[in-house]
Amino acid sequence: MHKGVILLIKEKNKNVVKAKVTAFMRKYGDGRVWDWYVIGGRWARTLNPLTKPFFEEAKKILNTKDGFLSQQEVDNKKPELQALWEKMGGKDTNPYNTDQYYGEYNDDIIPLKDCLETVKEWKKYTDEELPEKEKRAEEYKAKKDMSMYGYMLRSIGNLYSQYFCFDCSMFNTEDYDYSIPKDIENYYAVMIDMHN
Repeated sequence: MHKGVILLIKEKNKNVVKAKVTAFMRKYGDGRVWDWYVIGGRWARTLNPLTKPFFEEAKKILNTKDGFLSQQEVDNKKPELQALWEKMGGKDTNPYNTDQYYGEYNDDIIPLKDCLETVKEWKKYTDEELPEKEKRAEEYKAKKDMSMYGYMLRSIGNLYSQYFCFDCSMFNTEDYDYSIPKDIENYYAVMIDMHN
């Protein structure tokens, strides 16, 4: 299963951020939290503040039937989508034509001040996990499925303790919790695609 998580890294130099991400993630590898991870991956371009408005504008170009969009439709409209992305100020390829297996794009590691609203949104996902997991734990307990009940309790404990875990969606590597720093200067956000 894949999970996107935004790491907040305190650092003035973008070139050092990647090394700090590697050092941080290494402690949680080998199945403790992830089996493998990449920067960007399935969530490439998410941090770029242009991505959301681009998808809204792209609806005018793409023909979606019943909410379904085929890869062929995206491929057929590739030049128009790229022109729209560049007109909006986007760099590299547009988000519809981003290769999730390519690795990182320039906007998968960006200053926190440039993507603060997206980070707040992802923090909300982490906050919303708790009540959902508590509800599911009670359902497993009622069914007397004690192994799943125990699994859910462990997940709930990790979230309450604000540990870096597969269930969190945003993690502050400086404070080791789910907080967004008050002073966001010298912080970078890094989009991670984890697999377990």
